[in-house]
Amino acid sequence: MDDSIRNCFEEFARAWNAHDVDAMVNCWTEGGNVTHPWGTFAVGREAITRLLTSEHDGPMRESTWVIADLRIRPLSESTVVAQCDAVLENVLAPNGKPYELPHQIEAVLAREGDQWRFVSLHPSFAHARG
Repeated sequence: MDDSIRNCFEEFARAWNAHDVDAMVNCWTEGGNVTHPWGTFAVGREAITRLLTSEHDGPMRESTWVIADLRIRPLSESTVVAQCDAVLENVLAPNGKPYELPHQIEAVLAREGDQWRFVSLHPSFAHARG
């Protein structure tokens, strides 16, 4: 179970690093949601697409997403809670200078067929453990 869940996070990282919003959004269930650390709540793939497009057209356009640690707690055979410590590298500040942004993601994932997808994802910029 853990490897297939890790694959979801790794696929998201590959898509993020390629700035491929469609591939990122494919990591969510159809009705999934994300709570952006700055307050935006996006529900459904269409809204998540708008959110990620605005980020990758802006301060995240040169960023890379690196997974530092992943902890998984099963809730059932088809649902898990995961905590992911990660670092966003090369985020562009308003002055154009790049910086690193350590963060932690709390996520609920559900199995859809043989794949795991995000149901709910909440990143925060609290100090990550990794």
